[in-house]
Amino acid sequence: SLGGPVDIPKLYDGRNKTFFFFSYEGYRRRQASTAKATVPTVAMRNGDFSQLVNGEGQYNIQLYDPYTTNSTTFQRQPLGNGILGSPGNNQIPQNLESP
Repeated sequence: SLGGPVDIPKLYDGRNKTFFFFSYEGYRRRQASTAKATVPTVAMRNGDFSQLVNGEGQYNIQLYDPYTTNSTTFQRQPLGNGILGSPGNNQIPQNLESP
């Protein structure tokens, strides 16, 4: 902490009138974190998301085709079977993919 009188030479003498005080208490909490990640399967890399499950382990998650976005409503067409087909121009380069 830091404190003392406000004294501005030739402008203001606040030695007995005005004081300032500043205090800082740092707090650091070190704790391990748990991360959960999904690693895409070979089928997912090829556009087949039919075996994808949600947090409760249930199938039939509704997926949407990213290539069919409507420019006015920003809604996409749902994929009925969860298969995108060929990834098209959105392929991840092989050198950036983990085996």
